[in-house]
Amino acid sequence: MASSNPVQKPIDIFIAYAKADEQLKNDLALHLKNLERQRKIRVWHDEKIQAGDNWEQEIHQNLAAAHIVLLLISHNFLASDFYDSHEMKLILERQEEGSVHVIPIVLSPVDWDGSYFKNLKALPKGATPISEWKNKNQAFLTVVKSIREVVDSLS
Repeated sequence: MASSNPVQKPIDIFIAYAKADEQLKNDLALHLKNLERQRKIRVWHDEKIQAGDNWEQEIHQNLAAAHIVLLLISHNFLASDFYDSHEMKLILERQEEGSVHVIPIVLSPVDWDGSYFKNLKALPKGATPISEWKNKNQAFLTVVKSIREVVDSLS
């Protein structure tokens, strides 16, 4: 007999980060792995682009498919080309129209007053930069729990 529960598609998550923050992006991806194994989310970032792929097209397609965009905020991110790119403006337009959920995650202390995303609630709790937590795993845990809540609300 067939199950009456429809199979939920995973929520697509796009991680935008500066290359200099790659290790923290990797740490976050590890902390999100449990949600991936539960098939609640599917995480994409630029390291998934394979040799021979059109990287601009891959980024554009995955951004267009994303239900959630995680912005890993640091001085590196604010200085990156992505921050002032066409893609970033599209992300924020989609946020305004309600077709994507944008979540800033503060990695390190940085002045982001006047930034594109200054009015969005940031993680971890209180927008305390992850670099300032004594236990970074605890910081990532609070981030992942908040992401889980958003994922559950979108499912």
